Amino acid sequence: MKDTVLRNLFDLSGRRIPGPGIGAPVNDATDRYGLAQPAIDYAEIHARITEHLGPTGVSAGEFAERADGLLDTIRRDDETAPFAAGVHVPFMLGSGASDDLGQALDETFLPALARSWKARFPKFDFKNELTGRLAGKITIAPGSGYERLVQAMADGPVVGYYFPLALSGFSVTAARQQMSELPGMFTLSGGHEASIALAGSPDLIMKPDGYPPQLEMAALQGSTPTYGYHFAPYGYNLTFNGRHHNGQASDYVSPGLTVIAPSRKKK
Repeated sequence: MKDTVLRNLFDLSGRRIPGPGIGAPVNDATDRYGLAQPAIDYAEIHARITEHLGPTGVSAGEFAERADGLLDTIRRDDETAPFAAGVHVPFMLGSGASDDLGQALDETFLPALARSWKARFPKFDFKNELTGRLAGKITIAPGSGYERLVQAMADGPVVGYYFPLALSGFSVTAARQQMSELPGMFTLSGGHEASIALAGSPDLIMKPDGYPPQLEMAALQGSTPTYGYHFAPYGYNLTFNGRHHNGQASDYVSPGLTVIAPSRKKK
């Protein structure tokens, strides 16, 4: 019985297999807009995040230990093991409540990504097309599970992994609908951790020999149900923007899934 459930969760590439209850658009799997798995050098990624985000309260050793332990947990559970085959990059976030997700993105997380991107690719640009227009505009999408990440940040520093292609070809609406069928360890990806995952591993979305996907922040709800946020590559530049497209599926579009390590509350 469990084997049947396993086959219905993820394929061998780590992509979510659409469940029968999803009524929103989902495209067939394709690798046209894929990403290559970057090397995971925890010390280098820790140094880059610390340089551009600031101290998180997580040492390089703890970062490696918690992130590796999380991957091990995913791989040892038969239910989630196929998921580990997907493209993945680690991140860490400092403690602190995000009462206004939009303001935190605008003032902290997107600027950290901008600094990292420019340092890694000085000839290219990162642009936030919504600078100064995010405060008070973003909420957590119902059913996304993202409140767990926000609460974990309130408890202490967070370490996790971002899987950007886990829902490739899913519309944002479909990505949200399928969450009820996944184990509770998963959350749809949002702005905080995706920004810092990209800041720590900017080579993830730099694809000189093909077309990288548009990375959707499906955990974030905009001012209307159809409005969502994403990272879009334009040539060798990277842009954060929003548009009314949540109900539309495209091979180019990829919502992600995020998994976080168990909380270590600071006394």
